[in-house]
Amino acid sequence: ASNQPGQYNSKFKGYRLIKSTKQELTVIVPTYNEERNISKCIKRIDRVGDKRIAVVVIDGASLDKTVKIARATKVKTIKVDVVDQPVRLGYAYSIREGIRMAYKSGAKYVITMDADLSHEPENLPAIIDLLDKGFDLVVGSRYTAGGKIYNWSMKRRTLSHIGNWLYSLAGRSKIKDLTTGYVGYSRKSMKSILALENTKKGYAYLTIVKLLLEKNNFKFTETPINFYDRVEGVSKMRFSIVMESIASLARLTWDSYSPKRYK
Repeated sequence: ASNQPGQYNSKFKGYRLIKSTKQELTVIVPTYNEERNISKCIKRIDRVGDKRIAVVVIDGASLDKTVKIARATKVKTIKVDVVDQPVRLGYAYSIREGIRMAYKSGAKYVITMDADLSHEPENLPAIIDLLDKGFDLVVGSRYTAGGKIYNWSMKRRTLSHIGNWLYSLAGRSKIKDLTTGYVGYSRKSMKSILALENTKKGYAYLTIVKLLLEKNNFKFTETPINFYDRVEGVSKMRFSIVMESIASLARLTWDSYSPKRYK
């Protein structure tokens, strides 16, 4: 499958595909300096063997050869598009732009996942099956029954558990893994997400989206995944992203428990 480059479009303040791949199912893979992982990720998705899949790699101005390697990766079953953003606009922007492109091209489903292989492509069939069964939101969960985390220190596990618990409490949510980036959305969900004004740049966006869909009674479920800490490359977690998450948590708590909520 040929990979189409991105083209700047001032209307969308970013990149769009010159020729969007019209597939039923779009897998969005945001990247930044993932030259060691992106080809492996694409090939493992290809080995899933689902011809409905179109992978859209959205690169945030990587300084390495991520884009070149992604475009050169040979696949047998799936289609691959690569969007090369001129500047680093942030994780949330990449996800939203990918959803917008998928929705515009007529995709029935969209799935987001990380390029660093922390999310196993082999879990895609389970997420797709649940979307086929009519769920609007399918959460690839580390914290539902059967979910596992590998190669994390006890400190990081504890912080993640606490973060999810606090988000769940603040948002009055039944979702066990609000911070996961391995998520499937129906077309109905995509439309709702695109109507949401986004001011987030980091992973807090994923939490806000899940809470929005849950609050508006979209049909959701969780499916267990194995989560692996990255083996190669450098983590994209920055201090600013952590602070944004804390601010989002504070805002959620205020919105959920403010007396104005009940007026």
